[in-house]
Amino acid sequence: MKLVLERTTINKALSDYNERLAQIPDNRFKVTPSSGGWSYAEVYAHILKTSIGITEAINQCVKKQLPASKKGLSIIGMLMLGFERFPPFKVKQPKEIGGRFIVDKISKLEAFTLLDKLKTNLNDLAEKVVAADPQYRFKHPRMGMLNAQQWYKFIRIHMLHHLKQLDRIDKDFSSVR
Repeated sequence: MKLVLERTTINKALSDYNERLAQIPDNRFKVTPSSGGWSYAEVYAHILKTSIGITEAINQCVKKQLPASKKGLSIIGMLMLGFERFPPFKVKQPKEIGGRFIVDKISKLEAFTLLDKLKTNLNDLAEKVVAADPQYRFKHPRMGMLNAQQWYKFIRIHMLHHLKQLDRIDKDFSSVR
């Protein structure tokens, strides 16, 4: 695993999320764009709460709190991790995940707090991920059984995907002016 590259990219994405959050006007943070879709608040709630949940899955893999498994990635998992990106079309969140990670309109303060928690979790896990036994896996509803390294890579892919979503929201608001 290219941990240095993964960590560098994740840390850059976290910085981007932090800088963008600081620049979003308070009166726009929870507003749904005119074109529909999620507000900034909902994107931040989704990406941060989901990523923190993923760090919990990684931790279970690292600590061998799950039975070892020879099951691997699904076709979707192989494609996403292989191409290192989400499909080029909109993907709905799996029903199994939706119930655990409800998308709500959090406050900017809560977003900053969750960003800090995610940074801490990822930094605490980084070195452990490299040494983790790949036979310990946690199931993703669409991607199959992912080990700690694969979950870590997925966090990067997922974070970069939602930065593009924030760009779309920015464009929507700038076109309204």
